[in-house]
Amino acid sequence: MTRPDPVVEVRTEAEMIALGSAWAKWMTSSAKVRVLLLDGEMGAGKTVFVKGLAEGLGLPVAMVQSPTFTLVNEYRDEDGEVRLIHSDLYRLTPGEVEGTGLLDLIERPAALCAVEWPDRLPGPVDAVTLRIARRSEDAGVRRVEWLDGPAVP
Repeated sequence: MTRPDPVVEVRTEAEMIALGSAWAKWMTSSAKVRVLLLDGEMGAGKTVFVKGLAEGLGLPVAMVQSPTFTLVNEYRDEDGEVRLIHSDLYRLTPGEVEGTGLLDLIERPAALCAVEWPDRLPGPVDAVTLRIARRSEDAGVRRVEWLDGPAVP
């Protein structure tokens, strides 16, 4: 499986889900890193991208919901194995993240992990960072850009 393009523009939710699916397939077949840090403003499409990750892992897209209030959602396959971990750190400070045990959870080697609002992490993690942004001239278009290294220094 070839690496997804480093910069992609998507115009619809279906395109964002397809992009997330391609990333999941690439990461599970070729990538050494199992953690995606999803950087982007509120409403940029981070959770929709995670729906695509679920699809690429063979999980029902409808099961994916934003974990803003639960902090972490684990999505399991039919055998009960955790395949995808989805975390939203929007409501936390870096100090609060340290106390949650999330850093141990995202390093679970069997599951792909997506972390929204990675600027709340207390330090760097071994991850691929994607920035999802709305284009200012056309708010319906999202630009998904692969950044090297973690979002946090």
